[in-house]
Amino acid sequence: MAAYTATNEHELIALVTQIDEDLRSRDSELDAATLNIRRLTRLDNFRANLATLESSQLAFKLGEAAQLGTSISQRVRSRDVEKERLLENHVHVTQTLKLKRDLEAIHRAMDQRSWESAAALVNSCLTEIPSEVIEGGLSRDKVPSGEHPQPPRQQLDEICESLGKLFLREFDKAIQSRDVHELTRYFKLFPLVDRTELGLSTYASFVCSIITEESRKLLQGAPATPPSAFYGLITSRLFENVATIVVQHGKVVDKHYGKGHMLLVIQNIQKEADVQAGIIVDTWFDERRVEKMVEMGDYDDLKHVSDLLAECGMILNRWALYRKFLAGFEGGDKVTEKSMFQQKIDSRVLPVFAELTRAFFQASIQKAVELEVVNEDTHVTSLVEDTMYILKTVLGHIVGTGVESHVSSQLTMLRKVLDSAYISHFQTRIREYAPKQLAGVTAATTQSTLSGLPPSEEKRVKLFCLYINSGGSSCDYVNKIVDHVNLTVYSDKSHVESALSSFSTGVSAKLEDLVAQSVQLLYSNIFSPHLRSLVTVSFRNTVYLASSDDTSSACAYLFNNGWTKLLAGWSDELSFGYDRLVSLMVTSLAKLLEKKIWGLNVNEMGAIALDRDVSKIISHVTSNRYKLRDKFVRVAQLVTLVGLDDEEEEEGIDLLVSTIGYEDDQLPYPSLALFILILEGNPLFPICRLL
Repeated sequence: MAAYTATNEHELIALVTQIDEDLRSRDSELDAATLNIRRLTRLDNFRANLATLESSQLAFKLGEAAQLGTSISQRVRSRDVEKERLLENHVHVTQTLKLKRDLEAIHRAMDQRSWESAAALVNSCLTEIPSEVIEGGLSRDKVPSGEHPQPPRQQLDEICESLGKLFLREFDKAIQSRDVHELTRYFKLFPLVDRTELGLSTYASFVCSIITEESRKLLQGAPATPPSAFYGLITSRLFENVATIVVQHGKVVDKHYGKGHMLLVIQNIQKEADVQAGIIVDTWFDERRVEKMVEMGDYDDLKHVSDLLAECGMILNRWALYRKFLAGFEGGDKVTEKSMFQQKIDSRVLPVFAELTRAFFQASIQKAVELEVVNEDTHVTSLVEDTMYILKTVLGHIVGTGVESHVSSQLTMLRKVLDSAYISHFQTRIREYAPKQLAGVTAATTQSTLSGLPPSEEKRVKLFCLYINSGGSSCDYVNKIVDHVNLTVYSDKSHVESALSSFSTGVSAKLEDLVAQSVQLLYSNIFSPHLRSLVTVSFRNTVYLASSDDTSSACAYLFNNGWTKLLAGWSDELSFGYDRLVSLMVTSLAKLLEKKIWGLNVNEMGAIALDRDVSKIISHVTSNRYKLRDKFVRVAQLVTLVGLDDEEEEEGIDLLVSTIGYEDDQLPYPSLALFILILEGNPLFPICRLL
């Protein structure tokens, strides 16, 4: 307790010296106690001799040893406790001396206007000296002086308050003079005097003043009649300026204030950014008279509507990119979610953007329909390129908003407009130019091609094909446009990609169905009569009751030549749907050949000629389309069967009877060939030769 009787610094130093001497004395006593312990240990060495002592002497000696051991242990524990207390007192006194010296140094530094030194000493006191020392009785008694009689805690609080106000004044002066060096100098001193929030809020106010000034310059620089996209551009500049400030100044904040403190600055900056962005958008609404136009539905000037849509889309896109940028900072996404400008986007901008998009897209397609140019040389109507360009532009604006729910609803709108204004136009034209059903196709007209049609009908059919091509090319365009949409504004692209995929799938399915139905109509009305006549003419006068010396036939030549002429020019005329047309013709041909073969009289040698003719026909019509050969499986089986002689047929019947258990009189069909066709597809009967 002698430490608390010191009255000045010299006495404190003497007291510390006395404590050190006491510690050394206690160490000597502990050494002596240790020596006694070693002596006790020697007692164990006499255990062998204890057996020679009398029992009374032995009991006496053991009692003495036990008492001595207990006494020594108690003294050792007592010395340890005293040593710990002395060490604590030593640390306490040392920290008190440091506090006294630091406070005196702080006052000297402040008198000398050495703010960096004063702030560093304050930070040392606050971070290196525990509160219990600063507020302890020893500090309250020994630290105050005649010049500064306040307790240490009060002195520190007053110093921090004074320096905080001083730094604030100097920081404001630096703002007025735009002295970057002084700004940085005082900004980094705030956290040293426990004024972190004051420094950050002051710094944020400074940054906000820069944002306000730059935004005001942007708006004041607007001409009397702002050009298109003007407000979109200044919105972009605003968010670019804010993002640049956040990046550059964030490094300074992290360095002097520590990680995580930039969020407070961002929150303050965002409030000002909300105000300035809101002013720009309000000005856009007023100057462009957007809401009045939407309310009245005045969309006659498509150029003006297009400019407004692009400008509004740019505003939304830059806001989305800015939000994505701030989301890179911890807590930054929540700052923009609750911002005033986001509320304005949701309540005012997005609804107008949605209506402008619908009106522009619908009116533009209707205008493209009115201005449609049909050029037979290109095989597609001008409506395709015009509409797909409009779709690409509008889709870019929609996706660029960065709002997933908005994208989904707008894609639904686009699909409805395409169905009602674009695809329906193709349907109308296809019905208008649908080819008439050919009648009276005879042997003389069997090989007539597109050029062989009457002039009026030829023009009609070409226009019909042009709209089929337009539908098919539209399908390709839609898929390509969707595949190349820019999704960089989204952190998670999966939902938007799914919505776009559904959109393209739905539109493509509608167009593909239109193409399929149109090609079917073309086949039924033009090609089917020709094909039936061609098969009839090719097999006319062809006899397959040949001898070994007579197996030649002109059937395949006649048919293949007619097939080539029948399709001549159609691959160019029908750039979309030609493969589908050929597939329909091949399917129909297989059925016609099957029916024709059933009606032929064929002997063994004639079957060879028939097989050769059919093989040539199949090879010709499926050239470069190998998969279409599957259409002729039944034909090939039938050709094989009609060539069987009576003995082979009986063997085949016996095989069937033994395989499936039929008795001779139970065979359901008298003809083996007919029975095989009925059982076609059953894996138990692989007796038919496949292609």
